[in-house]
Amino acid sequence: METNATPPSSGKAPESATQRLELLFGKEGLERVARAKVLVVGVGGVGSWCAESLVRSGVRRVALMDDDVVVPSNLNRQLEATSKTVGLPKVEAMAARLREVAPDCEAEPIARFYEKGCGIDLSAYDVVVDAIDTMRSKIELALDCAAAGTKLFSSMGAARKLDPTQVRAASVWKTDGCPLAREVRRRLRAAGFGGDYECVYSAEAPRGTVVPPESAPAGTLRKTTCGSAAPVVAAFGLALSSLAVRFLLGSRS
Repeated sequence: METNATPPSSGKAPESATQRLELLFGKEGLERVARAKVLVVGVGGVGSWCAESLVRSGVRRVALMDDDVVVPSNLNRQLEATSKTVGLPKVEAMAARLREVAPDCEAEPIARFYEKGCGIDLSAYDVVVDAIDTMRSKIELALDCAAAGTKLFSSMGAARKLDPTQVRAASVWKTDGCPLAREVRRRLRAAGFGGDYECVYSAEAPRGTVVPPESAPAGTLRKTTCGSAAPVVAAFGLALSSLAVRFLLGSRS
């Protein structure tokens, strides 16, 4: 008895990884997004979800900048954090994950802390996403993007929040209920910054316990530690990726 190794045709065209995107963006829009170059600074909770959403949304050239490694406390909210990646550089683990999602993705890991003079040419990118949790670096990145003329989208405070329905996007000068955004505005004014950029924030009142630096466990980085969870950091990251993609498509100024 003869068998046919070729399955019968359904008459439908074979699906591609970007088929649904092309229906939404159009062919030209999809190509524009694929050509764009995006830098995500900070690959923690917010940054990891943003980076993966960008790649799943058609971005094929993404640089990931962070000097940290995966630790057990990252497992509750960071996409690159698994039992197998603990101890690895976050950017390496995230880049590997993105290549699994899209083998044609140029995911560049940059294992460095962002600060002025760190050697990053911001003008080489179409969009920069700020997912940094260090205030000084956050301000320096905003000032440097303005000087380079590069589009910036920034994350405000995702910690101590639990309700993703209260995540919003607005001008950095017009947020409501976000203590981190208020401090960012204060420092931008002190630095003489007269520009504007869009940020993602939460209007939810902060909750939970804050651990001061002096109470941090021995052998860890001495910094203030706040609780954070996947629903909100994911909402922040997805919102940032949406802002970036819509900008690349030309639907946001």
